[in-house]
Amino acid sequence: MSRAPRAPHGYPALMSLLTGTEFSSLLWMLGVSLFLGGMGALVGLSGDEMLLTAFLVVMGVPVPVAFLYGLLRYPAFRDWRARLPFRTTGEWSSLAVPSNDDTWHPSVILVTLRTPGAEKQHAVEDLLRRFCDNANRSLLRGDFGTSAATWTAKGLTARGDLGGRVGWKLYRFVTSELARCGDSVECVDLKMGEGHRVHIAPDTMS
Repeated sequence: MSRAPRAPHGYPALMSLLTGTEFSSLLWMLGVSLFLGGMGALVGLSGDEMLLTAFLVVMGVPVPVAFLYGLLRYPAFRDWRARLPFRTTGEWSSLAVPSNDDTWHPSVILVTLRTPGAEKQHAVEDLLRRFCDNANRSLLRGDFGTSAATWTAKGLTARGDLGGRVGWKLYRFVTSELARCGDSVECVDLKMGEGHRVHIAPDTMS
């Protein structure tokens, strides 16, 4: 996630959040996929090697489909913060522009209620705990000492590492589950610390 965001509500930002991958890397993957799909079509037209044709076509399909899916999601993503029933403060623009796939930022989410109330607070606290459980399924586990920090919730505050697919899950949480509590929520603040790298241990198995 970049600390110098560019077009935080643009299509590249959506695709980066959706996939947890830099947009430039996605473009490279798209080029490879289109090449494989084109090769599959050419082989298929020759009438031979049907198994190879099927393999090339299957390998070439997923990334273009992801780009098309992003186009369908883009109208709802564009200017999404302006349509929320509560204010958002902090570093949401940084959330929308992931950087290196293995860079994670220690982050804190703080929800402020419009009016105090035990029932409203318990409802929001339960939503925050659910978000943490969901986010923890997408944490990157690296070699010793470099794993992304687990998400935990206490009261109206949640904290953990943002990176990869967790950014997309946070976006979905704020625009869906938390937005349904809009009458109760006054503001959602996001603080992000300096990024750290999570190094994946090499596979030494033969």
